[in-house]
Amino acid sequence: MPNRFEDFTTYMLQLNRYIQKIKEIEMQKFGLHAMHTMCLYYLDKNPKGLTSGQLTKLCKEDKAAISRTLKQLIELGLVDIDKAADQKNYRCLLFLTPKGQVVCQDINLRIEEVLSLLSNGISDDERHILYKSLATIMHNFQDYLENEETK
Repeated sequence: MPNRFEDFTTYMLQLNRYIQKIKEIEMQKFGLHAMHTMCLYYLDKNPKGLTSGQLTKLCKEDKAAISRTLKQLIELGLVDIDKAADQKNYRCLLFLTPKGQVVCQDINLRIEEVLSLLSNGISDDERHILYKSLATIMHNFQDYLENEETK
C-alpha cells in the first residue's frame, strides 16, 4: 500500500529542488541567478509596471529577498524604477528596461523549451488535470492553514 504522506511530500520537495536547479542552470546562461527568474517573469507580464510589494506577493518571497533581487536587477540595467519625488521606493513602479525586455524574450523561449521537454509523454488533457489537481491541493492547503491560524 502506498504511503500517501511520504510520496506526496517527497514528490513536492523533489520537484521544488528540480525547479530551483533548472532556474540556476538556465539563468546562469544570462549571467543571472535563480532568484531573478520570477521577478523578471512578472515584470515582463506586467509592462505597466509593478511595485516591489506586488512582486513580493506574486513571487511568494519575503520582502528582503525581493529587495536584494531588484537592487541587483537595477544594477545590471535590466530593471528601472519610476521614482516619483513623493514616493518611497517600495511604492514606486518597476519596469523592464529595453535590455531587460530582450533578456526576457530569451528567457521566455527557454521556459517554453524546458516546459516542452518536461511535458514529454503527458497529453494536453493529462496536463490540464494535473494543473487543476495541483491548484485544488494548493487551495486546500491555504484553507487549512487559514483555519489553523484562526484557532
